[in-house]
Amino acid sequence: MASAGIPATAWGGEATLTINQLHNEGATYDAYCLFTADVSDKDVATHIAWASPEIRRVVLAFLDKEGYETWLGQEHSGDDQHDHAQNAAEFISLKIGMPATDGGGATKPRTVEARSFAHRLAQALATSNEVSPHPARAGEAFSGAEGYWLFVTTKDSTEGRGEAGTVPLWATLGGSLTTINEKTAVPSVVKEVKEDSTGSWGKVADAHTNQDLAYRLTATLPNNIHSFERYHLRFTDTLSAGLELSAPADDVRSALTVRINNQAVPVDATGWSATYRNNTLTVDFADLKDTAWESFNISDESTITVEYTAHLHEGQVLGGAGNSNGVSLTYTDDPVWNSEGQTKDATDTTKTFAYQLTVSKQDKQTGEALSGASFTVQVADTNSDSASRTRYVQADGSLGTEAHAFVTDDKGTFSIKGIDEGTYLVSEVTPPHNFSPLSQPITFTITSGLDGTGQTLSTLVAEMGEPGKAQPSPFASISSVDTETGVINMRVTNDRQLLMPLTGMEGLGASSAAGAVMLVGAIGGIALNRRHHQ
Repeated sequence: MASAGIPATAWGGEATLTINQLHNEGATYDAYCLFTADVSDKDVATHIAWASPEIRRVVLAFLDKEGYETWLGQEHSGDDQHDHAQNAAEFISLKIGMPATDGGGATKPRTVEARSFAHRLAQALATSNEVSPHPARAGEAFSGAEGYWLFVTTKDSTEGRGEAGTVPLWATLGGSLTTINEKTAVPSVVKEVKEDSTGSWGKVADAHTNQDLAYRLTATLPNNIHSFERYHLRFTDTLSAGLELSAPADDVRSALTVRINNQAVPVDATGWSATYRNNTLTVDFADLKDTAWESFNISDESTITVEYTAHLHEGQVLGGAGNSNGVSLTYTDDPVWNSEGQTKDATDTTKTFAYQLTVSKQDKQTGEALSGASFTVQVADTNSDSASRTRYVQADGSLGTEAHAFVTDDKGTFSIKGIDEGTYLVSEVTPPHNFSPLSQPITFTITSGLDGTGQTLSTLVAEMGEPGKAQPSPFASISSVDTETGVINMRVTNDRQLLMPLTGMEGLGASSAAGAVMLVGAIGGIALNRRHHQ
């Protein structure tokens, strides 16, 4: 800002300015004119004057708290320097930094210290009862006196709407500047789950009942974080009815791994808390601008991650619907009003899938249901998830080191709910009465596929043999697979053992008896003959 004099009143005319709407849909602003001036087409301001007596009182009261009088003593010695508009404008320009003439640069102070000063000045004006702002709306031309203006997001523009207030917009009306961009941003959040078969983070996973799966929440702070005096951030992570957090209810924090910019946050650190109630995990950071977080170097677009484990239980959903769970963020959404918002899209979700195996035991010839057959189901030693290899499937679908016997009921079936995709061995331990046992284990593989969204189960396939090595079995087959319900039906057959009657059984018995007598007589004759010659 430059000046050729210090008039008592403004000489400038009117000018227009449009705030480009980049994020905050339908944003409204309170516009405050601090100084009027004549602004040339080369953006040189002259004839700077206070916009009103009320503005002068509020701004000078603020500047006096910021070292204005000390600066005056060094730069403008003499009497009656305190109230001059030009001196106040010069001090503000030094503290904020001269605004660039382009639309984007004019709206944002360059350094953290400058942003903090700009924020405090904006707050002093916006919370004052002495001054009355002019209404402005994003995307519409605003007309006002040439001079130096401040635009502040109105409180009702963001409150409860999932929007975020812009940093204070400082701009000169008049000259070459006709548009500026709002400087607003919201944090983003992503939820991921680690697929055990690949070890990769993504949006979906398959799992057994009670298998601990790793979940990760990642929040990225907005790029205007330094414009905030305080910054509250809270994760609200809702687990579906079929999932349960693997953590003690009275010590949730110890079960979490929390990092800021990949730097671990100690479990006992002050400034954060965690609770788990009604299937909802809440991780809360009261104020990330607090000095307690200074060593973590929080800055624009810093990341905060929360990792935990959870497992499927008996309430799980099987098949295509999956077990969906998602996270939302609550955050300070306005640097002036310190109000709070929530991520606009509510949640970022993951899905965890599980399936059901139903085995039907039948007579190979007649198809009759066979009860009383017992089986074990074991994860193959070639399974893609190395941690589950050779472990036995239990009654609830979980895995254990001891074999569990599944026995077919009076309908000839047994079912296992909550199994993962992978390769399995089904071994018959005890065949039905009067039936031959299976000569070898049955090997089969479950695989799944997703559609283009990456979160919807589009295919579920079960085949005999190992992946890519289809091996038809003479006594087992997959009879049906239902992707929607996740149910895989397998048919296992046995051959019946029969004792066939033979014609002439009596004659055969007599001949056998006679033969036996003749053999005994021959043995006796040999013995007598040996004694006779001795």
